Amino acid sequence: MKRSIYVVDDEPSVLETTALILRRMGRDWEVTAFKEPFAALAAVKAKAPDAILSDELMPGMQGSHLLEQVRLISPTTIRLIMSGCVALKKLTLITSAHQYIAKPFEALKLRDLIQRSFAAQERILDPGLQSVVTSIRSIPSLPQAHHSLLAKLMATT
Repeated sequence: MKRSIYVVDDEPSVLETTALILRRMGRDWEVTAFKEPFAALAAVKAKAPDAILSDELMPGMQGSHLLEQVRLISPTTIRLIMSGCVALKKLTLITSAHQYIAKPFEALKLRDLIQRSFAAQERILDPGLQSVVTSIRSIPSLPQAHHSLLAKLMATT
């Protein structure tokens, strides 16, 4: 069964490259590209994809707002956000995405991120449970003290 992936980015070169990468790397992936978030939202309403990958900074609608709308329409759709301009602190406030990838990204990292997301979704076999889990807006992160300790440990090695 082919998995459908929608890619949304207002920058034509990034959109075309990302869609091409995904089409070539995932033989079982049907990739549709949208340069405008409202067109992508209309497509989601017509036929929800298995996953959607959206840029954060776009005119008319931010990617995080688009993904929030997708979450409401199709809670089982995997929602991924990409950005090269958004600060890490601001990204922690985006609760509509399951995963984040920084631009520019390596093709293999993007493929692996999507494959891992699909694999995680497949582990949840019960449709009701799957709907609940994929509709979760955010997963609590480790306490800040733990993050700071890990950063210090990594810096010393």
